[in-house]
Amino acid sequence: MTPSEVARRLGCSPVDVTQVFYRRMLPDGLAPIERGRRQIPETALEQIRETLAAAGKLPEQASTPA
Repeated sequence: MTPSEVARRLGCSPVDVTQVFYRRMLPDGLAPIERGRRQIPETALEQIRETLAAAGKLPEQASTPA
């Protein structure tokens, strides 16, 4: 998947997805650059989600009414 595809799934900006790698918050080996594009395996989604959440980059989830 591309950073844009990951961003759509997580509800965040593609720039935020890309920045977790450029800022070395996650290792490059998790999502290598192939032919000039970062390729993100589906197995990396949870790590990316956790990293973005910790950085406050994911939209807040609405609380469910009690």
